Amino acid sequence: MKKLYANAAVTSPQRIEVKRLFEVEKVPVAELAKRFCIGESAIRKWIRRASPQCKYFTPQRKRTVVTPEYRQAVLDYRRQHPTHGPKRIALALQATCPQAHRGTAALILQESGMSQRPKRRKPKGQIPVGQHRLQCDVQELPAVQWSKGFVYKISFIHLRTRWKYSEIHSHQKSQTMAAVYRRDLDHLPPFFITFTDNAMSFTMKYTAHPERKTAFTKEVEKDGRTMHSHPVARDSASGVGYHVSLYGLAGRYQATLSRPERANL
Repeated sequence: MKKLYANAAVTSPQRIEVKRLFEVEKVPVAELAKRFCIGESAIRKWIRRASPQCKYFTPQRKRTVVTPEYRQAVLDYRRQHPTHGPKRIALALQATCPQAHRGTAALILQESGMSQRPKRRKPKGQIPVGQHRLQCDVQELPAVQWSKGFVYKISFIHLRTRWKYSEIHSHQKSQTMAAVYRRDLDHLPPFFITFTDNAMSFTMKYTAHPERKTAFTKEVEKDGRTMHSHPVARDSASGVGYHVSLYGLAGRYQATLSRPERANL
């Protein structure tokens, strides 16, 4: 017997019997529906059809998507562009191979053993294992407990392991940040370089006395570690430096002055 689909209400012999009862014995459709426990629309459907077999399982010709030409085109493109993945390969081959798809391209690369991208070379001069960077940051947050003013979240993030140590204080004095740094050493993994993009809070590098050292800088250098900060931008005319948080504002100001129609404002 032919295979039936999962939701078939009647079998093939029953369909033949339904058609015989209707055409030979003139049994009404409503009576047939009650006898076989199916709907009248299903009875009319099997009466009209010449074959009792389901149309869902009629033999069909299998569509061939991965042709030899398409396979060769994918392999040739991958050899020319080793870093391109299935998506870019399928997009590039759409003009010559309309059936190109990222799924078939990935299947071809997997079967040919070319699905793995070449490993990138590691840059020279890496920091030794166990001696990594520590990111220092200060965030100004609204004071919830006192209902007005601000509090400061002092955070230290070990960039290799992403471990983070934070404390919230009512001010951002250098002595307080140095104390948080000392307590941080007992929790985070080893590191070699201390880095920050908020140099005006942790150092005096961009003040009137850049040669002076804050309490935080002295605490960092006490253990032989080095302190680095993000380079701040400088005004092209005066040479005065400004903080990274003002990059956009300073850039728009200089662009405004550079326009001829606004230079005399």
